Amino acid sequence: MATVRKTVTLPRPLVDDLAREAGERRLSFSAVLAERASRGQNTISFAGIIDDDPDLSLKVEEILRRQSER
Repeated sequence: MATVRKTVTLPRPLVDDLAREAGERRLSFSAVLAERASRGQNTISFAGIIDDDPDLSLKVEEILRRQSER
């Protein structure tokens, strides 16, 4: 996987938390940040099990309500 260097501004509490986790896990700050950022890419983990709407991730609340009414 190719990597790209970026400069970002983060809130101090987040930086402190990432640095603490990186130290505890003996990983680089960048590795922990990348791991956390990639976790947020899944909009809904069970989208494939609901056969309803092709735009499921955009209308999660509406579709879950509809599913519970069935």
